[in-house]
Amino acid sequence: LVLFAVMAAAPFAASVVAAASAIRQRVESETSEGYRVVISIPEPELSVGSVFGMTFTEIALPGATSDQPAGSPQLPTVTLALSVPRGVEPKVVARPGASRSLGVHRPVPLPGLLTSRDLWQDLSPAALSAYLGGAPYMAPRPAAEASDPLERAIPTGAGSERVVYVVLRPMTWDPRSGELRTVDEITLDVGWERARAAAPEAGPGGRVARGRE
Repeated sequence: LVLFAVMAAAPFAASVVAAASAIRQRVESETSEGYRVVISIPEPELSVGSVFGMTFTEIALPGATSDQPAGSPQLPTVTLALSVPRGVEPKVVARPGASRSLGVHRPVPLPGLLTSRDLWQDLSPAALSAYLGGAPYMAPRPAAEASDPLERAIPTGAGSERVVYVVLRPMTWDPRSGELRTVDEITLDVGWERARAAAPEAGPGGRVARGRE
């Protein structure tokens, strides 16, 4: 998990703290309505091996995790916690940097299939073939989704904290050609608007009901 702490102070100031040193970042710009941060993606580590006579590639990315559902190509994702001021409606837009090819590969359909083989001792050739032929593995992602490295952004808050958890996909795989690609950096534009206050409800007799402050 990489934590980006953005302090809502006057004047506005952004500070960045990384829990995973492999994921480097820099704040490129900041205003009272948001900031831009550039995430540097480290070089992937590719392990090639054979299972039941089929060749697979297990992909590791320092500072990332590979825990997609069983039957999906196991591509690493990077999770970030972006701090934003309280009382705002945040929005995150991700833009990938230049993409480069890592060659033709067949990603493992199960986490740790090569490096933690003991986890899959009961796996049969038929079950493995079923994973490889299933829609989660073989169906290509729509072009618009494939070019967007932002998998999901979930705003939340606890105590004095207000954060947006973001999951990024720095790598893509085309099941038709087998080409595996990665980006060297991802730019995040984090913005916000002041949340609209809920209109007070009218009580009996048309009077406005207000809670205790």
